[in-house]
Amino acid sequence: VCYFLNLPLDKSHFITEVPKMLDGYQDIITIPEIAGILYIGKNRVYELLENGTIKGFRIGRVWKIPKESLKEYILMQSRLK
Repeated sequence: VCYFLNLPLDKSHFITEVPKMLDGYQDIITIPEIAGILYIGKNRVYELLENGTIKGFRIGRVWKIPKESLKEYILMQSRLK
């Protein structure tokens, strides 16, 4: 079991469950939402965005993060992609 995301480590199951776990979110996710999903602080989310680890863009001072970027990040960190 992947305790971080509370999902089994079976690769095929994990890949199908990651998109489902984000179904309740809009296509553009906020910093506080990402912090809650990943159980990390907002400052760490900003670091991940600034260094390009999670793909996002800014409109003025506000970050916009596509849900697909977060899915990709989770799969890459899980070494499943």
